[in-house]
Parts: sequence; C-alpha cells; structure tokens
Amino acid sequence: MNATLVVLICLSFLFVLFVLGEKEDFVSDRECPFLCTCHEYDVNCSNTNIFPEGIPKMTERFFLSDSVIDYVPINAFLDLPFLQEIHFLGCNIVKLRACSFAELENMTKISFQNSSIDQIEGNAFSNLYNISIIQFAGSAIGDMFSYSFHNVNNVESVDFYNTKISTIHPLAMKTFAHIGEIGLVDCTVDRFLVNGFSSLTNITLMYMSNSVINEWQCGSIASVLASGYDFDITRSSFVCDCKLAWLWTKHPTHAIFNDRLNNKCKKTDDVLSKVDIDQFCPTEKSREQGCPPLIPSTPHICSRSFDSPMNPIEKVTYPASFTRTSTSSAVSVVKINLKVILTIFFTKSFQWLLH
Repeated sequence: MNATLVVLICLSFLFVLFVLGEKEDFVSDRECPFLCTCHEYDVNCSNTNIFPEGIPKMTERFFLSDSVIDYVPINAFLDLPFLQEIHFLGCNIVKLRACSFAELENMTKISFQNSSIDQIEGNAFSNLYNISIIQFAGSAIGDMFSYSFHNVNNVESVDFYNTKISTIHPLAMKTFAHIGEIGLVDCTVDRFLVNGFSSLTNITLMYMSNSVINEWQCGSIASVLASGYDFDITRSSFVCDCKLAWLWTKHPTHAIFNDRLNNKCKKTDDVLSKVDIDQFCPTEKSREQGCPPLIPSTPHICSRSFDSPMNPIEKVTYPASFTRTSTSSAVSVVKINLKVILTIFFTKSFQWLLH
C-alpha cells in the first residue's frame, strides 16, 4: 500500500512538473496588463492613453495599437529577457524617451507603422548590439534629436519607409557600425541638419530614394564618403537654394549628379547636373549657408529604473558602451537540467519500487 502511494505521488509530481510547469512559462491572464490581451508569449495592448505597466517577464512579442500616449518610459523593456519583437501600430506618441529601447539583448525587430512620434530623444535607441530590424513605415516623426541612435551595432536594416520627418538633428545617427542597410525611401524630410549621419563604419549600403529633402545641410555626405561605403541617392528632390550650394562646391563629382539617377530640384524640376550654382548663389559666403557650426542637441540622460517625467527619480548618465550579460540561455539550461535530473530521479525510484 505504501509503495503504491509513493508511486502515485511520484506520478502526480511529474504531471505537475511537465504539464502545469509548462503552462506557467506562458504569459498568464492574471499577469496581463490592463487593456491588453495575452496569448502564449504575445502581449497585445490597444486603445490606451498610458503606456502599459507590468509587461510580463515571459513576453516575446509586444504590440501597442491605436493608442495615444505621452511617452514610452525609460527602460520600458529592460527587464524582459525573452522579448524579441516590439510593434507600434497606429499610435500617437509624444516622446520616445532616452533609453526607451536600450540594451535589449534578444531583440530581432522594433517597428512603428502608421504612427506619429513628436520627439525621439537622444539615446532612445541605444546599445542595441544584436537587433535585426528597426523600421518606420507610414509614420510621422517630429524631432530626431542628437544621439537618437547611439552605439547601434550589427543591425541588418534601419528603414524609414514612407515616413515624414520634421528635423534630423546633428549626430542623430552616431556610431552606427556593422549595419547592413540604412534607408530613407518615399520620405519627406523638412530639415536634415549638419552631420545627421556621423561616425558610420562598416555599413553595406545607405540609400535615399524617391524622397523629398527640403533642407539638407552639409557634413553628412562627407562622413559617408570617408567611410567608403555605397551611398545611393536616386529619384529624389531637393530645394536648390544657397543652403544646398555646398553640394556643388564640395562634392561636384558625386554620383548624385548623374542624370540617370534622376535627382532634381523640387521647384524647377531641373536635374541637379543642369543647375548653375553661380546663378542662384553667386558669392562664396552665400554658399556657406548650409554649413553652420556643428552644435548637437543637449545630450539626454536617463536612469536604469522605470520613472515618470512628473515624478523623476535620480538620474545618472547613460554609459557610452555597455553590454548586458545574457541570462536567458542560462535560465533555459537550468530549467532543462532540473527537469532532466528530476525525471531520472523519479524514473529510477519508480523502477526500484516496481522491483
């Protein structure tokens, strides 16, 4: 009788370990944030005016749709070691705060689709060493401040597709390295300030096609040419005034002037190669209007904890370069090893009892 009881206990324990234990790995309904639905490892939030709090640790994909929020908090996703994808769909966001998307160790994609963002603060996308895709599609961005993308490495694609951007500040995309592609496609940029791209290394391709650039200050092409990678500008329109005169004076042989690429002046529809710079900008001084001093936006700082602009906590400068130690693999190994050990133990015990 005692042996039978022990067997039943062992079998019950194994059932709890392998069945109920597996269910606990999923995002449960009781953990699901307010105004969100959860299924397996997906968290879907919508129609909210505040960023969801308490995103479950086991979340792998996070969706926020049709929402109006003041900001994405500092370190909003920092303690989600299994998170792989973040998607914003049809959202109106006032600020992507410093370190909103920082140090995310297992991320594959961050996307914004048909959304509006008033400000992207410096360090909003920071120290992302393994992410595959950062994508903006059909969205509107106000200010992309200096260091918005900082220490972003090993990204396959940073894509602005059909996006309207008010101002790209100096050094907005600083220290991009080992990037596959950076693209502005079917975009409108009102002001692309001096050195918006800086310290770019090991980039496979950067392209600007079918876009309209109303003001494009100097410096960006210089850093591109110094890096030696391909900068493909095709079928784009520019406001050809004295602020763009640097393009003819500093880079007269650049491929942008190739007639086959069909780059034109916005108001006259003339191809760039046919523009007489001496006619619309006759003096050397006037041609320097597009090359103002490099004055980046004030660097943003942030804390390592969740905080609020209305109730700020003590701030510390975000590290220039920092790599988190991945814990997800170790957790998985420990979990698997524990199950293996317990399985062997109870199997042997069961065999012993039968004999």
